[in-house]
Amino acid sequence: MSEDTNREKRTRKIQVDSRAAAVVRSRPFKVAVIVLLIAAALFLVAVNWRFLSYSERYVDKNEDTMSYTYYALGDHVLKCGLDAASYFDKYDNQLWTINYDMNEPRMVQCGSTAAVYDRLGTTICILTPEGEKGRLQTSLPILRVEVAATGMTAALLDDGNTARISCYNPDGTLVATIKTTMEANGYPMDIALSESGILLGVSYLQFRQGMPVTTVNFYNFGTRGKAATDNIISTFTYENRLIPEIHYMDNSTCVAFASDGFTLFKGKESPRAFRTVEIDGTIASTFFDDKHFGMAVRDEHNPSESTLRVYNNFGFRISSRKTDFAYSSISLAGKEIVMYNSSNLCITSIYGGLRYKGELTGIVRQVIPLQNLYYGCINDESYTLIRLR
Repeated sequence: MSEDTNREKRTRKIQVDSRAAAVVRSRPFKVAVIVLLIAAALFLVAVNWRFLSYSERYVDKNEDTMSYTYYALGDHVLKCGLDAASYFDKYDNQLWTINYDMNEPRMVQCGSTAAVYDRLGTTICILTPEGEKGRLQTSLPILRVEVAATGMTAALLDDGNTARISCYNPDGTLVATIKTTMEANGYPMDIALSESGILLGVSYLQFRQGMPVTTVNFYNFGTRGKAATDNIISTFTYENRLIPEIHYMDNSTCVAFASDGFTLFKGKESPRAFRTVEIDGTIASTFFDDKHFGMAVRDEHNPSESTLRVYNNFGFRISSRKTDFAYSSISLAGKEIVMYNSSNLCITSIYGGLRYKGELTGIVRQVIPLQNLYYGCINDESYTLIRLR
């Protein structure tokens, strides 16, 4: 056998071995891709699975539902009345209670930290699933409150013809006060506090030559903000645009809802305008959590129909779904949009699938989303724990 023939055989063997090695190397990648595709398919099936009914797991017909407002806090339920707030598990077993005296109690929360405050009063109670974390008194009547996961609060206070924004630590010590006037700032339409309590966003409204002008100021109460004038770290002005609602999703993401869309701000120390999206139609409602936000956009040609649009925390839309459900309340809980009225419940996935739609018992006052397909249904006569099936 000639040397050329041997060399040719060796070359073919090397080529075959190389192709075999390439096939072996590609197998783990192909297997990983297949596993990911199967996992993604199973995930989409799970989050869009439609439930046809529910079972009643617990009913308390002795519950005085008319005297309380109910909220989900952590894994359980917080009931707020005029003289006390009580924490119950989903089966209505009391875990703890605190006493206070309020005329119009309201609750806001950030994760598992809540602030119960007396609207037009002066009391704020900071609560967690473990109990009361702090209590403070304001010097002026409270219009609204925002709370951070750390327990820090920002209160919009009524100061006669002006408004004042005061920030407090959980122990009641005053961190900062922002006094506003129509001439200098405009009127604060809404406030938003970051998860850490370091950043405060405020949407101000002014009228200049008869035209609305909205200014969004961000205040930094950390090290960087000390070097800024009045702690103002960034400012954005929008002519002929109303921004009535502003909300912090986490430490670095803030969404400002306008009359015609939204603007997303990003930044842990000095927020910047990251993305602006304009919406065709009228924004009827908004909803959000720490990872997603959305809105119900009313169809101008068919007012009984709305489009539910859901966005991630980078402002990119992940779903859009039409609905004719006439809700009185809409909220985002986990990966579900929960809507209800006095007799019906409708739940959709944030990815667009219909999870449940059906009637409830009695005249419904509230529906509280809990964990693992459980919901607390409060009507005019009882508290009922249901689970979708």
